[in-house]
Amino acid sequence: MVIPVEPSAKGQAAVQGLESLVSGLQDQLDVDVGVLAAILVGFKNTRDQRTILNEIEYSVPEIIGERTSLMEGCWMQQCSAFKYVREYRERRRDYEVDTLAQFDQIARYLEQEAGLEAPNPPEPGDLEHEVMTA
Repeated sequence: MVIPVEPSAKGQAAVQGLESLVSGLQDQLDVDVGVLAAILVGFKNTRDQRTILNEIEYSVPEIIGERTSLMEGCWMQQCSAFKYVREYRERRRDYEVDTLAQFDQIARYLEQEAGLEAPNPPEPGDLEHEVMTA
C-alpha cells in the first residue's frame, strides 16, 4: 500500500485512522498488508509540516508540493496529470513538469520495492513517451 499524506494535523490523524483500519483488515482477513511508501502531497515546507514529515515512520521517496490547480484540472477532465498537462494546458509550467517527473520517480521506486521491472519506463517527466503494450 502507498499512503498519501497531507502534511497537517488532520492528515496525520487520517494516517493513524488508516493504520487502524489496515490492522483490523489484517486481523479479520488473515492477510498481511504492507506499506511501501508514504507520499506527502500539498507540501509548503512550513515548520509544522517539517515536524510532521520527520514523524512519518514510512519511507518517503518524494514530497509533492502544493499543486491544487493541476489536481483540480485532472479531476475536472477525469484524466491523469500527464494527459492533463499534455492535452489541456495551454502552456507548460516547469513546476508541473517537475511534479510529473516526481510521479515517474515514485513509480520507479515502487517497482523496485515490489520487485517489478517496467518494460519501457519513461525518463522522469517525459510527456512524449509512448507506452508499449503487449
